[in-house]
Amino acid sequence: MSQGPRTCSLLLVLLLSHGGAYQREPSPRQDLHPLLQKMAEEIIEGSYLNALLDLTLFERSHVWTADLSHRVLAYLNSKNVAFTIPSLQAVMEAHLEQYLYQPQKLLEDLRATDNQQFHTAMKCLLEDKWGHLDLEDVVINLGDIRDEALQSPGVNRSLFLITLERCFQVLNALECVEVLGRVLRGSSGSFLQPDITERLPQDLHEDAF
Repeated sequence: MSQGPRTCSLLLVLLLSHGGAYQREPSPRQDLHPLLQKMAEEIIEGSYLNALLDLTLFERSHVWTADLSHRVLAYLNSKNVAFTIPSLQAVMEAHLEQYLYQPQKLLEDLRATDNQQFHTAMKCLLEDKWGHLDLEDVVINLGDIRDEALQSPGVNRSLFLITLERCFQVLNALECVEVLGRVLRGSSGSFLQPDITERLPQDLHEDAF
């Protein structure tokens, strides 16, 4: 008797079983925390500041493990965006350095952040405990980035303007005044204009100063 039908049936069972196992395997999208998925999408869009702020926020509340880097890279690869960890770090560092020469771009990018990202940016300016990101295979020294940025008059001006525009909406008044003070200490104050007080919240208490 021919073994053809039996062999075909066996192959069909094996193929279906393999297909079922493949479908149960999590995709990069399913395997990635929503905040990291958001970060990855921002990397794809070239919104590196937004991505860095989301990464900073994630690292504040989660333990970073080495496999997370590979999951992010797998997600990017699934979107046909090829990065290695060193190349991604180099791109983000170059983007941040660009702000020193194009501070207006920093102002525009900070205006484009969502409230959660902007809150994180202000906290990075304000608190030394947000001074570094330790991601197992990559360490990003946010403190050095902040200190270098605050030595640039153009960056200081951009930070001063965006703090006036948005800070009082997402942080308390004392924190916002402290951010303004930190920015002013690193500048000549030449961008202070008589109308600055008019741009401060009208209900700001004296003890904020």
